[in-house]
Amino acid sequence: MAKLLKLSWLSPTIVEAISDGFQPKSITRTRLLETELPLAWDAQDALLGFAA
Repeated sequence: MAKLLKLSWLSPTIVEAISDGFQPKSITRTRLLETELPLAWDAQDALLGFAA
């Protein structure tokens, strides 16, 4: 349950990309649940490959 809770702080950029089906192939459900995501959205974007 704690793993799912941290996804509620996921960057809107990442959420939108996933819902539109445009996330990098490296982003899987397992990776999202197992990765220690930073709270800062720009840091999440960079860590998961969404940095511009």
